[in-house]
Amino acid sequence: MDKYYARVCYNTNGWRLPSGDAAKFEVDSFVARHRFGYEEWLFNFTMWNINGYHYAFLQPVEDSFKTKRGRTIDVLLWTIDPDKRRVCVGEIKNCEVLSAARSRGVFEHHHQAKDWLSLMKKDLSSVNGTGADLSQDGLFNIRFRPKDAIQYDDPLPAAKSTDRILKLARYKLVAATESEVNAQWTIRTRKGSTTAPTALRAYP
Repeated sequence: MDKYYARVCYNTNGWRLPSGDAAKFEVDSFVARHRFGYEEWLFNFTMWNINGYHYAFLQPVEDSFKTKRGRTIDVLLWTIDPDKRRVCVGEIKNCEVLSAARSRGVFEHHHQAKDWLSLMKKDLSSVNGTGADLSQDGLFNIRFRPKDAIQYDDPLPAAKSTDRILKLARYKLVAATESEVNAQWTIRTRKGSTTAPTALRAYP
């Protein structure tokens, strides 16, 4: 399975709800302009969980959509924390990149779609975001089974000076070799425990 590094915006709610943090540290990005990133619901399995798959969004996939749509990849998630460190967030195995038609179809044909969108808009109010910034066309570009997601425990593993992600900055998919992952990523992330993400909401 091809592996890719993928940056997500910084979040202190475990990527289950928008936290408003990333907008404080980024300039001239979607997060800076809108006060949220779609990936901030990446590990929220209380919604967009359909027929055993969780539907979600990754900005790096969006930027590589034309070349990756229809493919299944492994994703290594990282972010930049307030101290400017590159830290490992988690990983998603067997991550399917959706076609544009499937993305539209999920929203249009699933009976809970509008309810879930309403919850997302409510989440945004807690970070002074606006639901008007949410586009149903951009809600998700990937799907995966929750059992294939691993979220690393705090404190998040930090990259060393020799690690590849130390040289990355933008929200792009970057190919990772098996040897590189084993020598850099795996040795950092397997020292501590890992947990599957659990549901979290800011309101009942």
